[in-house]
Amino acid sequence: MTVQAVIFDMDGVLVDSEGFYYERRKKFLASQGISLEAYPPSYFVGGNMQQFWSEFIKEPAEVAAMQAAYERYKETHPADYVTLLNPDVPSVLKSLKERKLKIGLASSSLMSEIKHMLTTTGLAGYFDCVVSGEQFVESKPHPAIYQHTLTCLAVLPQQAIAVEDSPKGIQAAKASGMSVFALKQAQELDQSQADIVLKRLPELLQYLPN
Repeated sequence: MTVQAVIFDMDGVLVDSEGFYYERRKKFLASQGISLEAYPPSYFVGGNMQQFWSEFIKEPAEVAAMQAAYERYKETHPADYVTLLNPDVPSVLKSLKERKLKIGLASSSLMSEIKHMLTTTGLAGYFDCVVSGEQFVESKPHPAIYQHTLTCLAVLPQQAIAVEDSPKGIQAAKASGMSVFALKQAQELDQSQADIVLKRLPELLQYLPN
């Protein structure tokens, strides 16, 4: 079946943000008396902080309070997405639009963070559908976010390709029935479940209709 849409993860694919996020989390948690020594950067890739809080805090109200404090911290320590942007992204998105393909974004990040990235980088106009993990009870590797994005784009799983980097993201996309391309990362991530591993994003174009 001909590919009609490409759905991108954000962190680690469109923007090289995972390292920045880890250092920001580390500094915030240190201020709360929590150490990240037992958690390597790869632990957080493809997930969200709500999952992490629950390992330390059992009361839902306290989890909400910690998340709120972290959101306030992020407001004063924002990511510079212009600097973190994968330099291959604008040309790849432009090529996808020229080929009349639909483009989706399915990220575990909060919608406020996604919109900030799209606005500051000038990429918002390329995307036909933008979906945040905060809209769902279950996070990646659950396929809900990808199932919703497919519906939003009005395409079947067999008509779409997901571009991911993390094991959780790859599992989520595969569980939704899509083919999955993984963008190779400097840190060691298990991308063995992906159909194709890309060294650089432009390699994606050779697998798509002109």
